Amino acid sequence: MKSRFLGDDIRKARLLHDCINCCRYIVPGETYRRSVWAIENEIAIFKTHYDPSCDFPSDFDEDLREKDNSDLGDKIESEVWLKAA
Repeated sequence: MKSRFLGDDIRKARLLHDCINCCRYIVPGETYRRSVWAIENEIAIFKTHYDPSCDFPSDFDEDLREKDNSDLGDKIESEVWLKAA
């Protein structure tokens, strides 16, 4: 499974969103980061708290962008199966 980072931006919420890092809501008025990825034939949009940020490591996205992500989906899938077993 191939993935490719397409871009990200910082936005101010007008609606209620889910943060993928901490699983809490991003409420209207809060600032959040919106990252867009192409994974196989799909577009994935990930939203995370920006200010104040949630407890997730802030350099996680940067680490992913710097590496070759051609097998990222396979790595995630294998980790999910290992945890489920």
